[in-house]
Amino acid sequence: MNATEDLLDGEPSFNAPRLPKASALPNLAKAINEDILFRLPSYYQRGAGDTYFSGKMLAKLSRILLVTQELIDICNGSIGDTTLYAEYCHQLTLPGPEKFDEALDHLRSCTEVWINGTAETPFVYDTQWGGLASCGCNFNGETQSCDNAFPNCPGFYDPGMDFGHAFYNDHHFHHGYHIYAAATIAHFDKGWGRKHFENVLLLIRDIANPSSNDIFFPTFRMKDWYLGNVSFAKILISSNFASKF
Repeated sequence: MNATEDLLDGEPSFNAPRLPKASALPNLAKAINEDILFRLPSYYQRGAGDTYFSGKMLAKLSRILLVTQELIDICNGSIGDTTLYAEYCHQLTLPGPEKFDEALDHLRSCTEVWINGTAETPFVYDTQWGGLASCGCNFNGETQSCDNAFPNCPGFYDPGMDFGHAFYNDHHFHHGYHIYAAATIAHFDKGWGRKHFENVLLLIRDIANPSSNDIFFPTFRMKDWYLGNVSFAKILISSNFASKF
């Protein structure tokens, strides 16, 4: 058992705290059969573009997979009261293993490109502030790609690009989506989680590093302990679009 499991009294669960009503299963099954076909646009599959909306799409597909698995577990009796759900489950058609694996493979490749250094819009380590900054992408709508490539990083001098990511605005939003996607993949593929653990940990250290011994990232960048339980998203410079909390 690792430290996280010990603190949480077991492995963290992705399931909802309460199971859905049995009568809701037909509508959930209808929606999930459509939703599991969701795919990211080709440019995000290459890691070209922004980390915010790409992250939202990764998180969306992650949640689709988790809900799918929860419905499958309900109907095979792994969780919940089988007598309560049996009547509805017998009438349902849920995504089969092939569709599930195709969606998981898509999530795996689309998440991995951002953390393995092959993204067309890469993360770059900032030695001045100790963090991960998006290089930025001058997106060309006609070619569906970036007109720039590292080391030409427009995000470093344009505070409006990618919602100011390179100026440390909203990192916990951007990175949180990507971390959630990586955690979902690791939930279904523990080997992938072990292989990419350190890379995902970089995103976590950037926004929520707990160790003052870490010389590469500050502690709790996005948390203001004096203001209490709030997330601190303010950008490095003053601007009209900078988030406050």
